[in-house]
Amino acid sequence: MTIIQIGTLALIAACTLVLLLNWASLIEAQISKKGFSFAPPWICGLSASIAMYFYPGGSLKAYAWAPLLLDPSISLVLVALAWQGMVKRTQKKR
Repeated sequence: MTIIQIGTLALIAACTLVLLLNWASLIEAQISKKGFSFAPPWICGLSASIAMYFYPGGSLKAYAWAPLLLDPSISLVLVALAWQGMVKRTQKKR
């Protein structure tokens, strides 16, 4: 393995750890009914996706979409945008 491959894998591993911690904080917030914060939102999903896409050799390119799907902050923002679009559409009809 080259230094670039090792560095890219380290970035992917760090982003995976933060994604897991984000999910853990989201689940803990739902159980305890307290607020929560994502740390850092969006960054890990995008960073891991980019790192997987540009991984030397291209062996991870096919799975570059997975971190975007697994990042809870991106998922919640997409749901919020869809909800906002539905609300705006119903308000225009009235």
